[in-house]
Amino acid sequence: GILTEVFYPTVDRPQIGDFQFLVTDGVATFSEQKKDLNSRVSYSNEGMSVLIEGEDKNGLYELRQEIVADPRAAVVRIHARIRLLKNASVYVLFKPAIDGKGSENYAEISDGRTLTAFRKGGHAAALASSLPFESASVGYVGTSDGWQDLSKNMRLTQREKHAGPGNVALTAQLDTKRRTVFEVDFALGFGADAQEAQGVAQLALREPFKRVRESYEEGWNDYLENLSTQSLSAES
Repeated sequence: GILTEVFYPTVDRPQIGDFQFLVTDGVATFSEQKKDLNSRVSYSNEGMSVLIEGEDKNGLYELRQEIVADPRAAVVRIHARIRLLKNASVYVLFKPAIDGKGSENYAEISDGRTLTAFRKGGHAAALASSLPFESASVGYVGTSDGWQDLSKNMRLTQREKHAGPGNVALTAQLDTKRRTVFEVDFALGFGADAQEAQGVAQLALREPFKRVRESYEEGWNDYLENLSTQSLSAES
């Protein structure tokens, strides 16, 4: 029920470990999407756009999340609609695995809407958000990352802007303007270095998600129609 292992620039080189939402009530309840969401995963038509829907076991929120690949860039687009059922804060957790390795990664809070991870001499990944970050931090998995901080303190108590080299993770609180129902878009971009990944992600985010989804599905439909035409030609 979460996004994992996005591959770039070839199908044998994963660049992220996972991307998911974390939600807390700030007092005593911590919810992790992959463990605490009663999720349902479906695929439109021939397995193109991915749809994740679910309700939090703790009663904190409901989620509707769509995921597609951008046909025109090295980008995965994510659109989410979240309905808060209780007073809660919503965070994103981005765990990189640059070039298939969890170690020797660097992480940074690039600006108020972008998280970036890279390896020296390797590739880079950047997560750009349509909503600004109310707070953000990077740390080391299992010791000082955002998951550890939130699960213990129910809020981000750390504000580290850089981490690495090591097994790192990036966490950001979304500025939802205290709305109980909101939508947010993300662009997860990849490049040869941090600057390229950031530029790709930020540029891609300017395109409305609906338009990207339609283009993605149109490409798949054309491909499938071409397969059908080839099959009919072979039979005749």
